[in-house]
Amino acid sequence: MISALNPRERVLTTLEHEEPDRVPLTDHIYMPKSLEGILGEPGVRVDTPEKYIKVHKILGLDIICAFPAASPMTQLGEREYVDVWGIRWRVVDGMPWYVEGTLKDAEDIERLAIPDPHEEFWYKAAERIIKLVGGELAIAGIVEGPFTRTWMPLGFTRFSKMLYTEPSTIRKLIDKVTYFFIELGKNFIERGVDIIWIPDDLGYVNGPMLSPALLRRFFFPRLKEMVHTFKRRGVKVLLHSDGQLMPIMEDIVNTGLDGIHPIERAAGMSLKVMKERYG
Repeated sequence: MISALNPRERVLTTLEHEEPDRVPLTDHIYMPKSLEGILGEPGVRVDTPEKYIKVHKILGLDIICAFPAASPMTQLGEREYVDVWGIRWRVVDGMPWYVEGTLKDAEDIERLAIPDPHEEFWYKAAERIIKLVGGELAIAGIVEGPFTRTWMPLGFTRFSKMLYTEPSTIRKLIDKVTYFFIELGKNFIERGVDIIWIPDDLGYVNGPMLSPALLRRFFFPRLKEMVHTFKRRGVKVLLHSDGQLMPIMEDIVNTGLDGIHPIERAAGMSLKVMKERYG
């Protein structure tokens, strides 16, 4: 009989491909209305690390995510803003939703000044979470991947065209994105997270969002660089990507990632097949 494990032990045991006492549970984004039901407080805002931890304990989750602070933004109105990457967002029911990219050309990308990933403000909430639940819950630092943060500032149509017409310009933006998030991840690791979790949606319900050839040419080398940088520092690395990923699953596995979330059944992904092929 397997001895009872605490949440952190359960997660790390699983990621070592050893048998835990039960399957670990986690989630990482919550709709405001869901949080009202979980906490039993109409209109509640989960705006402190303490409230965020309480949600995880009520739900019995094993991983808690440490997000960086929101990036500096330019307000466009009551509900819309542009972030430091040039991405326009609209807030609906308390959640930000992508509207469009505002970068138009190579000159905009050249002028894009990325924020300093070593500024302390990025890590204040994460440090509080680590202090309060370190050793009890597994803590995952959230570090975005190279694909989403490259296409979003341009918009998917402009981005797709520039992959063919201006590949060197796209590489410059990928370089800026990758540098920032590698440094962010290294700083999370120094502060004591157990896992780096990379959200980077590479697929939709019918397949990859780009051809596998383009993903291999532009993005998988940088994702692999991120994964290896973090793993050398002693943490496990997970990928979040929705969608039908089987045409690129070998590429994902070959980056050295320790796990993927989710296995999206609605996109035709099969946990059984994943287990049989990849263990």
